[in-house]
Amino acid sequence: MNILSISSKQKLFLIFLVISFSFFAWVIQIIFIGKLRLAHVCANLPLTIIIVTGLVANFNYPKENPNEIKRISLGQVVKNQFKNGSISGLFLGLFLASIEKSLTGVLPIAYPLVGFLAGYFSLRNFSLPVFLIIPLVFMFSVLAQAIFSLELFFLHVNGVFNHLINFAMIEASINALIAPFVYFPINAIYEYWINMEK
Repeated sequence: MNILSISSKQKLFLIFLVISFSFFAWVIQIIFIGKLRLAHVCANLPLTIIIVTGLVANFNYPKENPNEIKRISLGQVVKNQFKNGSISGLFLGLFLASIEKSLTGVLPIAYPLVGFLAGYFSLRNFSLPVFLIIPLVFMFSVLAQAIFSLELFFLHVNGVFNHLINFAMIEASINALIAPFVYFPINAIYEYWINMEK
């Protein structure tokens, strides 16, 4: 007797696929990307994946025209956004933050927070979202570095703000440059998910 329906099995498989992709990204980060440095800074692939997932994964969110936007309340806007990529970015951020905590001993609260905030910027309604990915990933990478620096400052780590000034913009720039390459596989997984639900 099957406990799960075919649709539930497909959803679980896709969740497993995204988690596997994210874990594979950590392995790539540790083995390869960590050794490729520009001005002693390397890309943060897990952070880029969290941001892009929040920007792409918007479930069951209809596109509103300007008249509909004028009529809906702020509470409804928040509720719609909560149903969007915010949840996907939050949970993926929590998952990847737990992996980083096991490696570094510090839980980066910036990962789930930035993933949640990235979900508020839906790229589903734009015709060329790959061009918007670059500035949005840059912006959220700087925000994540600022949050992480504050977290380390409260843990009494010295030289945090010098690190932020010297390295955050370079890392954000590198993350923004690799963002289109991260966008295509994540968008393909999401499109497959959407087509499976129809």
